[in-house]
Amino acid sequence: MNIWGPVNKAGRRIPVPKPDRSSLSPNLTVKAIDRELDIGWAEGEWKDGRPYRAELWSWGGLLAITFFLSTLGLEDAREPELAGLLEKNSLVEFLRNRKVYPEKVLDSAKIEMWSVTIPIREGNENLVKLGFRLNPYSASLQRAKVPRSEFLRSRIFPLGTPKSKGSRCRVAESEVPS
Repeated sequence: MNIWGPVNKAGRRIPVPKPDRSSLSPNLTVKAIDRELDIGWAEGEWKDGRPYRAELWSWGGLLAITFFLSTLGLEDAREPELAGLLEKNSLVEFLRNRKVYPEKVLDSAKIEMWSVTIPIREGNENLVKLGFRLNPYSASLQRAKVPRSEFLRSRIFPLGTPKSKGSRCRVAESEVPS
């Protein structure tokens, strides 16, 4: 779904594209070389209808989430503004500092997107609370033999359940290992 974004020079609204990650091949096994693992994903919309995609991953002792969203209307956004928008749209709640790592990237459709990475846990310290649920890359959970209770309670949602029960970003119960 596209929402209508900023007005162009002709006075017409420009649609905001949905992030396309169709060329993504999730890393489902931890390798000794990079120790990176893709854990889960979610797609949804901001309160104003702007589409986003979130991807949870780990690397060593770091657990992070990356948000992908169109740069349309946000071309000149900086770290504080992007952090504030993620918080305003109830996607994250910063527990310490509001540190984000934004970068402009091209998605699979060659459309410019913001890639905004946020560390959510380092070691045993929670840095951010997520306000939505993720879909697991089920194979990664099965290969890592992550128990269902561990996945639901402490790894993906370290500080409890999402704020909005009406969110379209829910864990597919059939994909969570039992």
